[in-house]
Formats: sequence, structure tokens, C-alpha cells
Amino acid sequence: MAKKKGVDKKCLTEDNELFLFDDEVQPILECLCGKTLELSRMEVLEEEELREMKEQQDHYKRMVAAEVTDISRMENNEAKKLADFEKMKANALEKKKQKNLAHKKVVARQISKNFLAGIRENAFNHLKAVGHYTDNFQVNVLDNDVVPFIYERAFDYA
Repeated sequence: MAKKKGVDKKCLTEDNELFLFDDEVQPILECLCGKTLELSRMEVLEEEELREMKEQQDHYKRMVAAEVTDISRMENNEAKKLADFEKMKANALEKKKQKNLAHKKVVARQISKNFLAGIRENAFNHLKAVGHYTDNFQVNVLDNDVVPFIYERAFDYA
């Protein structure tokens, strides 16, 4: 610090005459305190708003997750119902095919029974007509003995 030069003198103003500290500083302090309180209040409000926004986002995320879960559950139920329906449809189709096959078998059996019912008699009659089956009595007695005898007697009378 530099050395003082000169003599200290007293001012001609009385205390609180030039500057009243309480009166002059109070508006500045009120302004500073008001601004500080206002800024702190704004920060608290912003923090509260951010907290509410985060809560709303969390709530929205929970709702979306619940909806996704519900949608997934409903899709699984629908897929299960569709699979059950397709299985039931396939079973009904298979049952219908089996029934149709059984009906065809019954009809074929009936047709074959009707066809084969008279085939033995028809075969024997046909073979007999062709000459595979001959009556031994007719061949031995009638054709060999009786008919030639009748022819001889007929020529004798003629």
C-alpha cells in the first residue's frame, strides 16, 4: 500500500445524510431475493414438470406394454382357434373321405355279389352248351346204343 500524503480531513456530511443504507439497499435486496426466489421456484416447477413428464412417459410405456401383451394374447388365442378350426375341418374332411370310401366298398361288394350270384350257373350252362360237360348216360346209352338201333330199325322198315 502506498503511503498517505496529506492530512485526513472530515467530510461535512452527517451520518445517513448522503446514503441511507437500509432505504437504498432494500429495493436491491428485494430485487435480488425476488429474482433468486423466482429462479428457484422456476427450477422447482421445471423439476416437478420433468418428474410428471417422466411419470406420464412411464405410464404410457406401461400402457403400451399392456396393450402389446393383450394383442399378443389375443393373437395367440386367435391362432389357437384357427388351428383348432383347421384341425376340426381336416378331421371332418377325413371322416367324410372314410365314409365315402366305406360307401364305395359296400356298393362294390353288393355289385360283385349280384354279378357273382348267377355266374356259376351261367358258367356251367355255357360250358355244357359248348360241350365240355356231357351227360355220360346220353353218350353211352342213347348215342351209342339207342340212336343207332333206331336208325337200323327205321331203315329196315323203309
